[in-house]
Amino acid sequence: IDYRGAFEQMASKEMTTYSRGLTAILSGVHDRESLFTALYNRHCYATTGERILLSFNIAGKPMGSELSSTMKPGLLYTRFISGYVAGTDEISKVIVIRNGKEFKSIENVGKNFIEFSFEDSDPYDKHLLSSKDEASMPFIYYYLKVIQKNGHVAWASPIWIDYTKEEKNEGAKKAKKKA
Repeated sequence: IDYRGAFEQMASKEMTTYSRGLTAILSGVHDRESLFTALYNRHCYATTGERILLSFNIAGKPMGSELSSTMKPGLLYTRFISGYVAGTDEISKVIVIRNGKEFKSIENVGKNFIEFSFEDSDPYDKHLLSSKDEASMPFIYYYLKVIQKNGHVAWASPIWIDYTKEEKNEGAKKAKKKA
């Protein structure tokens, strides 16, 4: 699936210049193969240089995941978003971004650690994005942005949720197979 259009849209909205940054790779094993696998699966995030720790999940799946409404039909009705941030300074704002726009935020946290959870119960089809590649499925993406009081920022890898229409009428499926 080609997500380049979503990334281009996201990049054009956030054209702020930051200092050299860091990439954090989340892997249970710290050997070369495991680190490259985690990086390939986008189980990583970036910071502007501070060693900020964060976790971001939807339906229990980590950042970088590609979810499908076929495999998890409940995602059509509600998306449970959770995570935590442990900053190096006071956290000013934690933002959950859906399709390039702020969906939920927590401001003036007042400490350097926060756990959060949100539920997105908005109608799924109201927020679907189409890929430039017409063969690809419509999708929604979410990511996390954290801003500290000292100006340093962290961004989680996105989580994509693909939408696939399935026929609900079993009779219609059987009729198509006979035809």
